Amino acid sequence: MKKVLYTIIVLGALLLSTGCEKYLDINRNPNGPERVTAYLYLGPMQQQLALATQYDARMIGYYTQNFSSYLASSTGYDAHGTPAWTADMAEYWRVVYWKMGINLSEMIAKSEEEKRWDLAGIGYALRAWGWQMLTDIHGPIILKQAFQPGLYAFNYDDEQAVYEEVIRLCDKAIENLNRSDGSVSAAFAAKGDQIYAGDRLKWKRFAFGLRALNLSHLSNKSAIYNPDAVISAVDSSFTGNSDNAYVKFSGSVSDDASFFGPMRGNILGARASRFTVSLLDGSALGTILDPRIKIMLPPSINTLAGGTTWVGVQPTVGYNPIPANDRPYNMYGLNSVATAPDKTVGMYLFTNTVKWPMMTYSELQFIKSEAAFRKPDKALALIAYDAGVKAAIDFTNLYAGVTTYGTVAAISSTDKNLFVVSSVPVDPNLLTMSRIMGQKYVHLWGWGFIETWIDLRRYHYTDTYSDEAGQVFKGLTLPPLAAEGNGKVIYRIRPRYNSEYVWNMAALTSIGADKLDYHTTEIWIAKP
Repeated sequence: MKKVLYTIIVLGALLLSTGCEKYLDINRNPNGPERVTAYLYLGPMQQQLALATQYDARMIGYYTQNFSSYLASSTGYDAHGTPAWTADMAEYWRVVYWKMGINLSEMIAKSEEEKRWDLAGIGYALRAWGWQMLTDIHGPIILKQAFQPGLYAFNYDDEQAVYEEVIRLCDKAIENLNRSDGSVSAAFAAKGDQIYAGDRLKWKRFAFGLRALNLSHLSNKSAIYNPDAVISAVDSSFTGNSDNAYVKFSGSVSDDASFFGPMRGNILGARASRFTVSLLDGSALGTILDPRIKIMLPPSINTLAGGTTWVGVQPTVGYNPIPANDRPYNMYGLNSVATAPDKTVGMYLFTNTVKWPMMTYSELQFIKSEAAFRKPDKALALIAYDAGVKAAIDFTNLYAGVTTYGTVAAISSTDKNLFVVSSVPVDPNLLTMSRIMGQKYVHLWGWGFIETWIDLRRYHYTDTYSDEAGQVFKGLTLPPLAAEGNGKVIYRIRPRYNSEYVWNMAALTSIGADKLDYHTTEIWIAKP
């Protein structure tokens, strides 16, 4: 985050929007961004937030065991390894500080100036989302000095300060979205809003959902965790799948296709992990075969030939012990690691034109269920859990249909009901934390990587809950861990190399990020 970086951004914006003659006009300020109609900022920023999740999930997805590599490795992401100095897993960093950055500040300021409170509210919600995701990935981040002009070095702020700022911004978003005076116009906002087409009510529910997500992460902080506040925020958020936040990719060319689609081919070597399969085949949670498995997970040759068994890959082991015909296809539905052929469709969330989820009703119901279970109010926890499971199946059905290897039918109401009976107990006293978190993991698989990683770190990967038998995440086995982390699990990603380790080393040293095992230090929300 250097001043020179901002100058480059500004010059690019000026060249694109004004042309050479106007750019050379000495009456214009070359150090300030060109201000445009407020809604024009919005769509590209929303797209970048979705892409950032996908970019960084190329690695985070291995830490969460969403993915495992088809190759055996004792040093890679499967083993909680991370290159000490790298630009990998830095896309959210780039988006928050650069791609949104001062552009988002400009959008909010222009919207407030024109009394477009709805656009201002959306802007505050996006700012809150960016800070939340960034601190959940990296731990301490640059908050207070982030967009101060003239600085060449930037101090870091601790996670608690960021968490408090997210709540403040959510409240500011809600305050603005409640207003209907001034120049508020859904039609105007819809010109740039890819997610909700300018619908203020849905954006307000989104802000409450983010508020719930933020507060739910504090479960290890007994002095400040408030399950009633989590429940209240969820109750003010999404009312069903119709409120889900999606970003749609066009997929006409590589530049507007999903980063996880076959056209871009960024996860050719990824396979569903053995842990993921154990949750969906019923072995980990003691249920019948989850009907979502046929939509969500790539098959193998034997599965397509009429078999009923899906196979997952064990982290750091790869394909080696798996018979050739049982080896699962990759996420594009290919029995290959070569570049996907033209016209490859993909499957589930791994298509070029995917509707990419950012936040869902089911996710929030599982958050409510966990909070109620901790309260403890097991009756309420069961109601929310039941709603979460049912809506999660309906969510998955949105992605049924044509795949690379054939057409996958939607889950029937009969199969849905059979699974609900198997997975949702009648007696609230039979509900367990492992069921709640296990079903949440399944629902978030393939898209909610950051939230899943937060959950795993809150439970220190292999914790048990209270007097429950076994781990919260049943079936999760840690692989042999990378030597570079001294045999410890990973808890955070280093700040972005180019802007920080090159230009901001003194600030990094102050938070311990100069240490080789910095990435294994517990983040704030994991600590009591």
